[in-house]
Amino acid sequence: MLVAYTFNTAYQPQNTTPQAYPSLRLLEGGKFSPDQYSPVLVQEYDQVRLKFFKWGLVPSWAGQKRNADVRYTAPTDQRFQHSAFQIPIGRNRCLIPADGFYMEECTPFAKRSHKVKTDKEETFCFAGIYDTYRNADGTIYHTFAIITTPATNSLQRLGQMTPLILKKHEEKIWLNPQVNMKKLMSILSPSTPTALQAHPVEELIAA
Repeated sequence: MLVAYTFNTAYQPQNTTPQAYPSLRLLEGGKFSPDQYSPVLVQEYDQVRLKFFKWGLVPSWAGQKRNADVRYTAPTDQRFQHSAFQIPIGRNRCLIPADGFYMEECTPFAKRSHKVKTDKEETFCFAGIYDTYRNADGTIYHTFAIITTPATNSLQRLGQMTPLILKKHEEKIWLNPQVNMKKLMSILSPSTPTALQAHPVEELIAA
C-alpha cells in the first residue's frame, strides 16, 4: 500500500527548455503523506506552474457533503468506472515530482515499510488528477490523487498497485489539455515499467 513519497533531488526534465518547468529546488528533502498539501505541476495559460494541492481527491460535486469519499489513488482500471475520476481524467491532469515512494508490506505479525526507488536514484513524475470543490463555508479546496497501475512481480508483495511513473516524453502529453483520449489511453495502458528496487526502511537507516 502506498503511504508516502519523497522528493530529495533537483528534478531535470528532458526535451524541454529550462523555462518550461518552474524551479523545484525548494522542494528538496520533502516527504509527503496523504492529507498533506503536496507539490504538483499543472498547466495553466500555456505555462507549467507549481501548486500545492491536498493529497486526497474529493470530487467537485461532493464538496459540501459530509464524510465525502476521499480517494488517494486512482487505479488505471477505474479511470472511467469511478465517478470521481471521470471529469478529472479528461481535463484536470497533473504531475507529481518524486524520487521515490514508501509502501507497506503487511506480514502476519506486523507492517514493514519499504522505500521504492530507481537504482540510480533518478527523479521522475507520477501521473495525477485533481479537482476543485467549494466547502459549505465558501472555502475553495484543490485536491489530487495519484494514478496507480498494476505492480510488477517484484513489488506485488507490497501491494497490487503502484504509482504510474511517466516516461519523460509522456509528461508534456499528460499535461496538454488538448491531447486526444486515444493518446491518453496509450499512456495509461500497461507498458515497459520503470526499473524499481524496494529497500526495507530499517536497512536504509542502518546504512
